[in-house]
Amino acid sequence: MIDGVIHTPLSVFPGEKGSVLRAMRKDEDGYNGFGEAYFSTVDQGEIKAWKKHTIMYCNLVVIEGEVKFNLFDDRQTSQTQSQNMSLLLSRNNYARLTIPPHIWFGFKGLGHNNVILNMASLIYDPEEVINLPLNNSIIPNIDW
Repeated sequence: MIDGVIHTPLSVFPGEKGSVLRAMRKDEDGYNGFGEAYFSTVDQGEIKAWKKHTIMYCNLVVIEGEVKFNLFDDRQTSQTQSQNMSLLLSRNNYARLTIPPHIWFGFKGLGHNNVILNMASLIYDPEEVINLPLNNSIIPNIDW
C-alpha cells in the first residue's frame, strides 16, 4: 500500500426487494470532511488518468461494474516514494479507496457499466487538481 492510502472493505445489506450498500460513515478512517459527492462513469476498456489533488481527499466506491485503479506516489517526503499500487473494486470486491492529496491516480473500466462514487472532502476546484496525459515522463509505465 502507498502511505496514506486506505482500503476499507464495506458492507452490503441484502433485502427482499434490493440491497443497501454502505459507502461511508463519518466515524470511519478516511473521512476528512465533506465537500460533495458525485458519480463518474468510465466505459469498458477506457482509461481516465492521470490526476493528483493538492488538497482534496477522494473516497472512491464502485457501485456498478468493475474498475481497476492505479496509483503512484511521487511525494519527496513519503516512505513509499516512487511506488505504485493497483486495486480492483467492484460489487464482488465492495470497498472504499481513500486517496489522500498528492497521490497520482487513474482508473480503467473493466465492466460493461462502470459507476464510481466519489465522496470528496472539498467542492471540486479546477485550480486544486493537476492532470497529466496517460503517457508522461513522471509516472512509469503501469500495467493497465
